[in-house]
Amino acid sequence: MVIDVIRTPGEFERTLEAPLYRVNRWSLPLSPDRDEQVGAAVQSVFGGRDRAAATDEIGVVTSYLSSIAAPLDELYALGFQVVAVLTHGRYAVPTTRGRTGFAVRPVDMADYLVAPDPCYFRPCEAEFADPVHKLGAGCVQGHATIVTTGPRTVEKVFNIWVSRHILERDFERAVPWCATCERADDTPSA
Repeated sequence: MVIDVIRTPGEFERTLEAPLYRVNRWSLPLSPDRDEQVGAAVQSVFGGRDRAAATDEIGVVTSYLSSIAAPLDELYALGFQVVAVLTHGRYAVPTTRGRTGFAVRPVDMADYLVAPDPCYFRPCEAEFADPVHKLGAGCVQGHATIVTTGPRTVEKVFNIWVSRHILERDFERAVPWCATCERADDTPSA
């Protein structure tokens, strides 16, 4: 598993080799105008990904990467980040009537997360002592909870915090940190 914070088109280009991808947007309720701005920027970044990933033509890829520079900048200006979690493994293909069919050959998968910056998270069903992670930190354990699935495909729900101050307040300053994510967090404490 590789965890990349995507800030530039060049960093995004490394993720194009993954033929399968998902885009997840984590956000808190925003004003309708701001929500529309974020949605438009996300669409601009990911709208041409399929075509760019499916071609070997340098011109198509270069044009696509040039076209996403401004929307990436806009996402960051709006207080969001793009994190890519790249995995390699076998993926089950559903057959008729929802039964799991055969597993296809190993393929690369890119899970893109568009979330506030910073973003701290843990699964909603977590016990009180389960660790809190920081999105984009080099923590395989935390990011694996985002992308891995169990025997049944179910929607995953996470608690998210968008500032260290709010996180520390909610845990009364006794945050059950993942050690890797706490070391990676350079956000000042309240």
